[in-house]
Amino acid sequence: MKIYAINGSPRKGWNDAQMLDSFKKGVLSLIPDADYQEVFLYDLNYKGCRSCFGCKLLSLSEPRCAIKDDIYELLHELRHCDGFVFASPIYFSDASAELKAFFERLMYPGPVIKEIPIHAIYTMNAKKDKFDSVFLPSLSTTHKALEHNFKTKLNMTCAYYTFQRNNEHLYKPSSHSKPEDKLAYHNLHWENDLQNAYIDGVHFAEKLLQIRK
Repeated sequence: MKIYAINGSPRKGWNDAQMLDSFKKGVLSLIPDADYQEVFLYDLNYKGCRSCFGCKLLSLSEPRCAIKDDIYELLHELRHCDGFVFASPIYFSDASAELKAFFERLMYPGPVIKEIPIHAIYTMNAKKDKFDSVFLPSLSTTHKALEHNFKTKLNMTCAYYTFQRNNEHLYKPSSHSKPEDKLAYHNLHWENDLQNAYIDGVHFAEKLLQIRK
């Protein structure tokens, strides 16, 4: 069983990476022999869709992005995998630009031929009420496109008001949060956030096994 984990954060080892790692542990607890591939988008050289229409040629046996760069093979493999999870910080009420450019290339060729479960992990410098009222409406168009393209319902795991850096005293403070408040929130909630990612990984694996039957 082939599963991809796509990390759309520019920061290695931080919140999104840790959430993805917990999600992975949840998946592998039920499917220990899964071929689980992790991809860090910021290591790859690519751009968004160029509107060349190469993926729309009638001569193709199946739709495929025509731009041969670092994600050329990955895009093809994702259209044939068993499931994938992606993670992103929220920037300006939306996913990272790197992830959005990736989605342009992934989805423009058109829907896949089978149901492929997908899962989103988001981390953010905001609390749940702002995510629900501001960020989620901004994300909803992309979510609908993903659900259409992959013939499934997208589920989410979110970590709110995340602690973003060490040595806070070296940086200009945010206008809407105090470092000590964020650290206190982190100490209270982060382990639970990781546990939620683990549990959702288990649920994701259950869905994969159900589809395989």
